[in-house]
Order: sequence, then structure tokens, then C-alpha cells
Amino acid sequence: MKQNSIAYSISGIAEREFAVSYELRPDEIDLSRLSVMVNTAFDTNYEDNELKITFRANYILDNSTESPLARIAVTATFKVMPLSDLINVDSEGKISSPHPDLLDCLIMTTVGAARGILYVRLKGSPLDGLVLPMIPIETFHN
Repeated sequence: MKQNSIAYSISGIAEREFAVSYELRPDEIDLSRLSVMVNTAFDTNYEDNELKITFRANYILDNSTESPLARIAVTATFKVMPLSDLINVDSEGKISSPHPDLLDCLIMTTVGAARGILYVRLKGSPLDGLVLPMIPIETFHN
């Protein structure tokens, strides 16, 4: 695909981590106590015009980060030509982009891949039927 003068495509999706707790039965889980903690990480390779976006989600009860009920990490790899026109990383590791809508699109593509993988992986587990909720893109702007 192409946006402005930037061409991009997805070249890979990889599940980096998946875990689910079998300590609780589904009827013991009070969904009102359940929350999801999410974050993203970026890895840039300007030589190869490659951008990797890793999305992580942890399902936790009562805001306890000690033992998540489930967790997933998915990395999507994108070819972006030229990458330097899309994303800049300063000396402190802070990311900026002159094309935030395109970067948001790539982030949400990664989140969507994680949503599908999580749905499939939770089938038959105590958390069967649990889905990754819609996440406002502003969550990832920091």
C-alpha cells in the first residue's frame, strides 16, 4: 500500500508470549474485577526499512500485576519505504512521526492481530470467550 510518498506492507506476525492461568474456573471470575493493561514497543531498522511493533496485554484481577489471568505479546513486522519518513526516534528513545495516522494504522493492525490470536488461544481455556476490548488509539500516544 502507499500513503503520501510512503509505501508499506506487513511482512510478518509472530506470537512472542502467551500464558493463561488455570487456577480459576470461569464461574469464579467476576468480570467487574477484571482489567486489561496494554502497551506497545517499537523496534526500527532503518537499513532494511523495517519497523517492528510489539503489543502486549495482561488481564489482571483487582489491579494486581503479580499474576495475570492471561497475557499475550504479538509482534508485527512492517516494511516501510522509506522508514525515516514515517518514524523518528530521539536520543531518549521517544518516538515521533510526521504521519501519525499511518503509524496509528500500523499499531492498530498489530492490536487486531493480537486480538485474533488471543481469541483462538483462549478457546477451551477457563477464559474461553474473553476478548480483547476495543482500545482507543490515544492509549498508545505517549
